[in-house]
Amino acid sequence: METTLPIAIKQDVKYQKAQKKCNKANEKIRNLNLTPQQWDTVDAAITAKNISSIEYIRIAYKQGIINASPILRETL
Repeated sequence: METTLPIAIKQDVKYQKAQKKCNKANEKIRNLNLTPQQWDTVDAAITAKNISSIEYIRIAYKQGIINASPILRETL
């Protein structure tokens, strides 16, 4: 995984497109010249959304493994 994931990321067009969009959004935020308090609020909101997304992905990945287990057992 240490070598294949970076390769997969570089080759994945959807990921690259999403990363470029993220970079542009981050640049716009930096250009707003927010106060430290405003930046903390924005950062907290982004962090909360990221954590929520990570948990969703964790559940989806786990469910995918659970759903695939019977199929794998049948083929082995």
